[in-house]
Amino acid sequence: MEIIKHIKSIRFSHAENGVAFYKDENGDSWYPQRDKLADDKPIIIVDMETNNIVSYWLGDPTRVGLPLPVPLNVVDVIQADEFPFSSVDEIYQDNYKFIDGQVVKTETSHEALVEQAEAERSLRLKVAGDAISPLQDAVDLDIATDIEIAMLNAWKKYRVLLNRVDTETAPDISWPNEPDKEEIVKIIEMKSK
Repeated sequence: MEIIKHIKSIRFSHAENGVAFYKDENGDSWYPQRDKLADDKPIIIVDMETNNIVSYWLGDPTRVGLPLPVPLNVVDVIQADEFPFSSVDEIYQDNYKFIDGQVVKTETSHEALVEQAEAERSLRLKVAGDAISPLQDAVDLDIATDIEIAMLNAWKKYRVLLNRVDTETAPDISWPNEPDKEEIVKIIEMKSK
């Protein structure tokens, strides 16, 4: 990847009539510089505090979006001869940084992967709890149908299996499947024949 243009230290300046204004390290407005970028070369936006690539653009440079106007955000805008990714979707799936004039793919730490897995488990446990609650009410009130009883048992089993997931093995986690109501209905119907 060869850098064609590097606009440094662009930060939010002020807002006027609902429009955000940005300036570079020399106090020059971002917009005239943006308009000079080529529309057939990729543009990469880098958060200068973390060196993370936060966005990219290919096409009309007048449509390049900068981060929300937070005074502490400082970005560099880099135009290169080619994208340093095998696909533009890759930037959202992996971590990339801009270091020493190069785009570098970085590894996600094991701790971050475990944290993501724990968040995923918490979300799945909430879904299970939300499904279990009305089914348990029906059982407690002695008004549950055979399907509701079977669904309750399936959701409880799912919740137990979720709690047994070892998040320390992230990212290699095999999550249990949510109960499938259609499958349970078929099983109940087969048993009743």
